Amino acid sequence: MSAPSPPPPQSLFKRIRASTRAFVEASPDVSINSHALQKFAATVRPGDLRGAERTPFPLKFSDRNSEINFLGLLNALNFGSGYRELLHQYIKRGAYDTIAFGCIACHISQTINAEFLLNLKLIDIPQLFSIPIDVDIEIKPGIHSTAHGPLRPLASSIVAVCNEMGRIMRSRRWNDFAEFVNESLGDIRKRESRNPASDFIQDLGDTFPTFQDMYKVTGAKEDSDSKEKKENSTGDMKVAFYKKAQLLVGDLHRRFGSEDPLFHFEDIRETTVCADNVLPAVLRHFGILELSPRLSKIVDSHTPLKDKSMECALRSGCIHASELILEYLRGHVHNWDSDDVKTALSNPKPDAKSRKSDLKTESSQDKIRLGYKVSLQGLTRGEEYNGVEGIVVGKLKEGRHAVELLGQSRKRKRLNVKPQNLKVEATYYRPNHRPLKVEDLEVAREKGLGEIEDKSFGCVAFAKRTDGILVVLMIRPRKKGGWTFPKGHPNPGETIETCAQRETEEETGVKELKILSETFSEVGYSFVKRMHSDAWKRHPDHPDESKRPVLVHHKTVRYYGAWTDIEVRTDKTKLPRTDEAYEVEWLEISDAFAHAEREETKKVLQTLLDSNSLKDILKSKNVRIHKSRESVIEEGPLKLITSDALDFYLWKVLGKQPDIRKKPRHLMQDTIFY
Repeated sequence: MSAPSPPPPQSLFKRIRASTRAFVEASPDVSINSHALQKFAATVRPGDLRGAERTPFPLKFSDRNSEINFLGLLNALNFGSGYRELLHQYIKRGAYDTIAFGCIACHISQTINAEFLLNLKLIDIPQLFSIPIDVDIEIKPGIHSTAHGPLRPLASSIVAVCNEMGRIMRSRRWNDFAEFVNESLGDIRKRESRNPASDFIQDLGDTFPTFQDMYKVTGAKEDSDSKEKKENSTGDMKVAFYKKAQLLVGDLHRRFGSEDPLFHFEDIRETTVCADNVLPAVLRHFGILELSPRLSKIVDSHTPLKDKSMECALRSGCIHASELILEYLRGHVHNWDSDDVKTALSNPKPDAKSRKSDLKTESSQDKIRLGYKVSLQGLTRGEEYNGVEGIVVGKLKEGRHAVELLGQSRKRKRLNVKPQNLKVEATYYRPNHRPLKVEDLEVAREKGLGEIEDKSFGCVAFAKRTDGILVVLMIRPRKKGGWTFPKGHPNPGETIETCAQRETEEETGVKELKILSETFSEVGYSFVKRMHSDAWKRHPDHPDESKRPVLVHHKTVRYYGAWTDIEVRTDKTKLPRTDEAYEVEWLEISDAFAHAEREETKKVLQTLLDSNSLKDILKSKNVRIHKSRESVIEEGPLKLITSDALDFYLWKVLGKQPDIRKKPRHLMQDTIFY
């Protein structure tokens, strides 16, 4: 009998996420403020996440290989941010612009191949990159000499990286970098790899050390200045970033992916944000990334970092915080306006200029929503309507709102009013909820119904079937109802997690659930019905059911991910009916998507499937997801939520805001990785 085949190697992107998360959890120098993170993530809109564009260069390339050689050199030399202040002082340019300028000069004046890279010398750097390696000093009045300048180490690093790449190419008999790229991708395609981007980045880092952005860091030390001390029990750690390699893969995919399948990376959405010195400043500005006193002191004083563990902590913090932001967005994607999603999907170009103006001040127009009860004020024309109440029934292109007036005997029943002339009195709209049906909104308007916030909690329970396939527990509450997940209201004094577990057990009969407390998804919707009996029991007029009022309910449901070690038999997936569920069944993932009628149910399931905690469980227990089709919402709003898009938004849009741009950024000069 043959030995079982070894498990497939872990994707490099998963290793990056796992190693950076582990380092953040062990480091005393950085921590993530969950409250600030959620507050920030709630402000992100679909139009903010349209992804990075290929940077156009004023160059003509003779063929594809020459363009690949240029992109390879540009990304291999994408470092030097620790010298940005000196670069601005001496040549009035930042680090990336300096490198890009030099690469353009190399392409115009030379052929970027192994011979050119191998023979590049230090004296060539001032001419090609405009980086001075020496400075003029005055020894005595009128007597001048030259000395090594502060930018010489940067120039030396550029030469060292180029020479090393040239030596490797010559030893492997590649004429240029493009030969390596074509050979590596050709081998990956022959293997029919499911992770071509991950495999190519691994090959790139293994071949050229300048792309192997990985640190071996000794366990984090205690911070004597902080009140809370962390002790790292992980010992030495290898923390992976691969920033430059990921940037190169993105450039190749955007430039050639639509022309040649060789450069179309199916797993491009798995890349992480590219942690540099901008992202920590942005995340600190919003209170998401918190630094220890000693690290804050170094960063704020513009002192170069000497401790690599601190640099590693900052970069790891950026990646881990970004992953948490993305996870939050996937769990709250239902909050987005459908028109905004359609616009973002149909127009993938990021609109940085318009977003800059949006960030400065919130439009008063956005504060007024459909279904709001408002009063009119400050009208100069039609002063007789000041103080009159109405309902917002439409939003006009000119920025005005259509307001249907209440209690008016006059002929005029509707006015088009500017937002500054409206005062919100009451609302039947919640930004995070599916709005009322039209007929319910009409009833609410007519009767002036009150509103109530209604919160429920439940579980999306997963298990391993005896054939190794992942199954999820779903219920059909009524004979003619749709399939959903169990949920219910908390009892007095009951925690929300206890409520979620109890309700799941009561409605399905399944016990021994392990709640994944940090993995959940929330959905919201509004509807009209009588106050729920659970809430009415706490009312002073209880038990007089005739007084139970009809209200507009704004319901929020939080579904926690949960796992049970009960192995589900393939012939026993249906469970007995309970008092609260007409049908209970363990379903394969593809069947669960097919059974779910509401988009909210599908999004909850997809969000939890995408969570790292569930993925870790599936890996440790060797559980497979059998999907007969791709995720039903892959082409929907979740398509927008990628690391690439978030990276662009944080770095290119927010990072250039004047108040954020002035924030201190850390300096790390002894590195060729950023």
